[in-house]
Amino acid sequence: GIGLGCLGVVGEKMTPITPLVLFVLIGIGVDDIIIIVDCYNSHFHISERKSRMAKSLGVSGPPITLTTVTDIIAFAVGASATMPAVRSFTIVAFIVIIWDFLIQVTVFLIALDLDERRIQSNRMDVFFCII
Repeated sequence: GIGLGCLGVVGEKMTPITPLVLFVLIGIGVDDIIIIVDCYNSHFHISERKSRMAKSLGVSGPPITLTTVTDIIAFAVGASATMPAVRSFTIVAFIVIIWDFLIQVTVFLIALDLDERRIQSNRMDVFFCII
């Protein structure tokens, strides 16, 4: 949504391959989530939620940030392509990867913390966001 909206703002036209950015975004997003959750689970010996989150984000944050920055640079360079299909694809990818990173380090971490609260209070996981 936001990538296609920004594509219109910058005056580019959507091409048939532009929606395929979704699959790139899913791959990048799932990879980052796996890294965050794996790191969080590997720090199970830390009982306090905030300390555990801080430690796991301190370990998983730099690799996620590095891969996001390299992806952003790659797609920013690709946006200078002369082929309209490649140009629109890379512009949308550039925008949605930035938003994906921001959502992962805010919304996903909040959801992970809410789930940890649920686990610590021995609640069922059907509606994990009900505290």
